[in-house]
Amino acid sequence: MALNQENTKRFASWPFESPFNTCDLTVHLYSREINEDDLVLHLNINELLDFLKIRYSYIDVITDKVEALFFEYQKAFKNS
Repeated sequence: MALNQENTKRFASWPFESPFNTCDLTVHLYSREINEDDLVLHLNINELLDFLKIRYSYIDVITDKVEALFFEYQKAFKNS
């Protein structure tokens, strides 16, 4: 099942511990359509933390680039 289904709206359950799998938390995405199956997400905390570290480290890269461009602009503006 794909998460990017067109023209569908889903509602998430609160994350909960499930005795039926080996993940840390489970989230159900319920459809507003009665006959649609739930999408079930099994979350592992360590994998989630690794993902977040990778994604948020890009913020540092972007911030450094924006600051460099800003200082470059300031320097060019002062010299003109």
